[in-house]
Amino acid sequence: MNDCSWMYRDSPKGLYMKNYCKRVEGFINFTLLNLNNISGDEIRCPCTKCKNKKFHQSDVVMMHL
Repeated sequence: MNDCSWMYRDSPKGLYMKNYCKRVEGFINFTLLNLNNISGDEIRCPCTKCKNKKFHQSDVVMMHL
């Protein structure tokens, strides 16, 4: 999970959408293994709005990303 360049690629006509969603899912799974990012059954959301300060259910975090 060190290479996050996939998050910032341009997506002409949504061509990377499927790959992006798959990577977000992998990121969520990785996050669930790190106890510093978990509060009960919620995880930190790294989106620009939440800025890693708010906790949400993993499906909400996926939508934010």
